[in-house]
Amino acid sequence: MTKLDELKEKISFLSKLFFVIVGLVVLIISGLVSLYLSGNINEIFWIGIALLFILGGVNLIVFLHIHKYIKEVGKV
Repeated sequence: MTKLDELKEKISFLSKLFFVIVGLVVLIISGLVSLYLSGNINEIFWIGIALLFILGGVNLIVFLHIHKYIKEVGKV
């Protein structure tokens, strides 16, 4: 497998991972909105808020890796 093919596979995997994480964030936000509207501001709500920040950080890291690999493809 050439270097270019390897980089393309990494970019493909990371972009799919990026969109899976975005989907999870959307699901968590909808659950948080549901809890908020029903007036259930409990520990599950706050765990969801913390999880949103964690997933946001993970998504940022994935995005930076995608950006790095795209730059490497430009060099090859």
